Amino acid sequence: MALALLAHAWARSTGRSFHTVTVDHRLRPDSGTEAAQVGAWLGARGIDHEILVWGGDKPANGLQEAARLARYRLIAAWAHGHGIRHVMVAHHSEDQAETVLMRLARGSGMTGLAGMRGVTVRDGIRICRPLLSMPRARLRATLRGAGQPWIEDPSNESAKFARTGYRRLSRLLEERDAGAERISRIAASFAGLDALMRAAAHRVLGAAAVRKQDGGLAIPQALYAALPEPVAARVLREVLAEVGGKPLAPRSDRLMRARLRLQDAGGAVSFTLGGCRIRVHRGEICVLPEAGRAAKRVFAEKSGSFRDISNGL
Repeated sequence: MALALLAHAWARSTGRSFHTVTVDHRLRPDSGTEAAQVGAWLGARGIDHEILVWGGDKPANGLQEAARLARYRLIAAWAHGHGIRHVMVAHHSEDQAETVLMRLARGSGMTGLAGMRGVTVRDGIRICRPLLSMPRARLRATLRGAGQPWIEDPSNESAKFARTGYRRLSRLLEERDAGAERISRIAASFAGLDALMRAAAHRVLGAAAVRKQDGGLAIPQALYAALPEPVAARVLREVLAEVGGKPLAPRSDRLMRARLRLQDAGGAVSFTLGGCRIRVHRGEICVLPEAGRAAKRVFAEKSGSFRDISNGL
């Protein structure tokens, strides 16, 4: 609600069109009534609103993750249908802290500990998070100042969801001056480092990667083995994303094991990871799509050289 009011004011001041959608996941009996109430509040302020419904059977396991994917899928389809390319979502600093803590518990590396990004692209839509640095209390104060009621989602405190435990942990850390604001700053630092490693990886790949006719990518094994560890890690992540086309990288521990196998390979090596087949043969690391898959993206960066990267880092 706070994002809707703030974005509406911004859109009016800049002469932009603005629309809102609520995704009704149909996970609680009152969700439809609540979504309609949101629409009524926004309509009273002259804000266009539409309800998107996640229908069909719901999974017994991984419900929150499935709901998140369905939410983005529904919003992206709606945006494409209306010729919209930018969507704002209201993640705030506590959401960021919970995300970082969850990824820390899973053993995520630098990329995961960078948390949610201010801007990401999903299904051709730019997802913007303008409130990532804002605490929840600030947003509630904004609503009170505007005389705007809101609805608390009871599932946010449900013990059956893993994120709820991390939400409580974040509150405990807040009592020790290590709460959401500090965690968000740490995530921002990791994001800066991750951007540097991604740029370095793309320069290496732009200079050394060879596109294969079967949709794979190949790089010299000796070159890869000589890379600084953080750059080697990011090169592998980028190649897997490029060839496998999966939105999420494999877990950091699996990436580390794969990286060691590739750097220390004394002979032929072959294994699968991240929707890809990886093999070392005759001094070349070749990453191919798994059977039934095709490469999804093409590198845009073509400048720089391995010599520049290895000497500079």
